[in-house]
Amino acid sequence: MKAIIGRKKSDETIHNFINGQLRPNKILNQALLEAFLAVNRADFLPPAAQSFAYVDANLPAGKGRFFMSPLILAQLMNLVEIKPADRCLVIGSLTGYSAALLSVLTVNYFVVEQEPVFCELLQEKIKEPHRIHQGTLTQGWPEQAPFDWILIEGGAEMIPSLLFDQLAEGGSLVTVYKKNDLMGHGSIWQKTNGVVTFKCMLDAYVPLLSGFKEKKSFSL
Repeated sequence: MKAIIGRKKSDETIHNFINGQLRPNKILNQALLEAFLAVNRADFLPPAAQSFAYVDANLPAGKGRFFMSPLILAQLMNLVEIKPADRCLVIGSLTGYSAALLSVLTVNYFVVEQEPVFCELLQEKIKEPHRIHQGTLTQGWPEQAPFDWILIEGGAEMIPSLLFDQLAEGGSLVTVYKKNDLMGHGSIWQKTNGVVTFKCMLDAYVPLLSGFKEKKSFSL
């Protein structure tokens, strides 16, 4: 009985998130909404954080990493319509919430994570080892490229050119880009005829991912 009651409460929380945060922010893609409805974010958070699963905040995950706000994640995923046949890569998925969302949208999703502790949790949640690669985040996953869609799940001051090389023609890369700006912007890079173009789409804040920080130069 406790499990049933808990599940009803979870379902209500997810519906409130969709109707109170996603729809008012013009996230209306039905397939994307169904993905968020199908996956309970609390299942991917440590017990102490589960009651904050749908709060619009970046929650500490340990190892200097953060679980991205579910609203910001939804806004980034909403920048491009992900199709069922698209090959998608998440860079830095932590425990796999974003990957689980992608599993509803496409059969071709992959995850790169470099922290062993998060890779272990990914294995527990996703249960498809061939979709998970433990490696340096900034390297992406060249062996599985090209990708139609890449998500860097964290803030970035710079994007390694190697990741643009892994985009398919017509492909997109999305993240929260911070360039001389404390706030940051949900941004998209798109490859057309081999040329990558860039647009800032919305205000957003996510802590920077290690490896995606711009090297600072010092002078006397």
